[in-house]
Amino acid sequence: MGRSAMWGVMVLGLLVACKPLVPDDKSEDTNGSDDTSTSVDTPADTPADTPADTPADTPAQTTACDNPADLATLTNVGDDLSDTSASCTLQCVRSRDPAQCVSDCVAQATGLTEDCSDCFGEYSVCITRSCLRECAFDPLSPGCIQCRSTFCDPDFAVCAGVTPP
Repeated sequence: MGRSAMWGVMVLGLLVACKPLVPDDKSEDTNGSDDTSTSVDTPADTPADTPADTPADTPAQTTACDNPADLATLTNVGDDLSDTSASCTLQCVRSRDPAQCVSDCVAQATGLTEDCSDCFGEYSVCITRSCLRECAFDPLSPGCIQCRSTFCDPDFAVCAGVTPP
């Protein structure tokens, strides 16, 4: 019991110290540049390994949180999202599927869509599995920040379409 309680405190410290999410300005620019990437010059400049993956009928939205409802919720929730994520992570410590548990908890507490909250569940699990040693005592330490940016932030940004917490 002492071991899991200590783990919970470390995770709580890690998540509370993270700043709240804000929509990534690049995601708006990327959507604008996607419109110009359909020009005749762009496909000729790209390798032939992906033309079938990018048909003209494909919608521009490819990330879980990059939609008006989730972006509004992320803006409204603000600083409370760190507290919510920390609370959900602690509630889900002993869950068989912590990522799904955190996802469900975040969705219920914030109103984020299931797809968007799934990114939070995966991010929480990534940090606890990949960066616990570096982040346990100081989540803002250079080692923790480097670990998160190497192992967790890229996947979260791709999943959510917003900057990681």
